[in-house]
Amino acid sequence: MKPGKPAPNLQLGTALGPELSEAWPYPLQYDSVLAAPNNFRLLYEDGHVRLLEVTVRPGETTPAHGNPYASVLAFNTVAVDEREIVDTKLDPESPLNSFGVGRGPAPAVFNMTVPTCTTVAPQAPHTIRNNSTIPLHYYRIEFKRVDGDDFPSHWREWYPWMKYMKKMR
Repeated sequence: MKPGKPAPNLQLGTALGPELSEAWPYPLQYDSVLAAPNNFRLLYEDGHVRLLEVTVRPGETTPAHGNPYASVLAFNTVAVDEREIVDTKLDPESPLNSFGVGRGPAPAVFNMTVPTCTTVAPQAPHTIRNNSTIPLHYYRIEFKRVDGDDFPSHWREWYPWMKYMKKMR
């Protein structure tokens, strides 16, 4: 739970390089793993997904960071009161602020209160402040590529092993 060395807080408008993509028009340096390494730990990555472990300690504010991919957040601890989490947008006019957010209820089995899940669209750069007395801890499954409408015409290229599956030919 102890943070590593301090990470610099990036400012919008500085010369940080080109935009990552048309869908996420911010420099790569704002990617959460690069911008806030004490809070976002990369556990797994391939061409399709990334799995991050996210920790925001009590009283801590993350460096400015963004999330370039649609994600599922899986909270595995007792939920922190949402009123004690302050999410400050660095680009208040961005259409990526809270766009496409949805929530999944906690499992109804055995009266469980955790885990809970939330789906989140890509997010513009922001900071997170945890004003509670317990750590904010969750896993973030990021979808780097959502196949969508192009799947029927590209599945052989993207998933060459599928041609060996009996029902896919």
